[in-house]
Amino acid sequence: MAQSCSSRACSSSAIPDGLETIVAKVQEIKRHVCAIVESAQEQSSGLQQINTAVNQLDQDTQKNAATVEEAMAANYSLANEVRTPESSHSAKTIEFLPGDK
Repeated sequence: MAQSCSSRACSSSAIPDGLETIVAKVQEIKRHVCAIVESAQEQSSGLQQINTAVNQLDQDTQKNAATVEEAMAANYSLANEVRTPESSHSAKTIEFLPGDK
């Protein structure tokens, strides 16, 4: 029975060393988790910036498409006016006001 008590004494003296090892490992894991959290936050911020830029590009593209569509409609309308001989612009006369020459 004395032998089992002495082995208990040995194992109980090893407990603080084991706990210190556990605490050190937990602190190391905590540092790794904090680094992962920081990286994830940086990635999230970067993705938000990319999303904002893509949305701006999309809006600009839509505006450009609308501008091109309007320009094409105006070109089509002008082309039709030029082709039509009885265009309203073909028989215009210029009238001068008194005093203009």
